[in-house]
Amino acid sequence: MRKVTQVDLETGEDLGGFVAVIRPKQKSSFERHFTMNQAALKIIATELNHEQTKVLMMLLADLDYENYIQVAQIDIAESLGM
Repeated sequence: MRKVTQVDLETGEDLGGFVAVIRPKQKSSFERHFTMNQAALKIIATELNHEQTKVLMMLLADLDYENYIQVAQIDIAESLGM
């Protein structure tokens, strides 16, 4: 098995571990976005009726980075004319 480690070039000491290069997150050209499970989309497409799908889309539109949604039912109903 291959061992990956860090070495101090001045002393030759094996420092253990390794350096991980983590690039900063790139800003999406779509501004706000989220990732969704494709299997769940198939279930939604077959199980939800039109009004339920519209409500779900409104909820997903308000989803924040931590998957938190804070929107009143009345606001969704008014937006959708329900």
